[in-house]
Amino acid sequence: MKRMIILVCLCSGIWACSQKVRPSATPSTPFDALVGHWEGPLGGGTYIEKWEKLSAEQLQGEGYWIRGQDTILVEDLRIQKIGIHWTYIAIINNSAPTLFTLIKMEDEHWVFENKEHDYPQIIGYQQEDIDHLFAWTDGTVKGKQRKDEYKLARVK
Repeated sequence: MKRMIILVCLCSGIWACSQKVRPSATPSTPFDALVGHWEGPLGGGTYIEKWEKLSAEQLQGEGYWIRGQDTILVEDLRIQKIGIHWTYIAIINNSAPTLFTLIKMEDEHWVFENKEHDYPQIIGYQQEDIDHLFAWTDGTVKGKQRKDEYKLARVK
């Protein structure tokens, strides 16, 4: 009986080792809910944000505001893990990158902060459901509090 158990264990081990390891999809990030195409109204036009996952530590996005035939704002966006910190990186109209550090993350609610930036100092996202995203920017401009809100819907 002992020999039979040893033989079964040995065969099982050999079989397990012979199985090919299938590569899995890119591991998830805490921000996978952002991936996709989002649109919402903004100042008589449409704000569009598109996100794609590049790796388990990086999402790449773009945001733009279109009013009529004019593109008012263009943003290159990235959420990237730098060292142990998640960082939101915004490059607006080809300017120098501005970095915001993740300060809050729970469920599908993320808040990034850069206290030194002129405006905004805070960027936040809250996924309301699979097809609706609430985003905001917050901070002070010339000593006055300001908050801009964006209600975005997934475009399929």
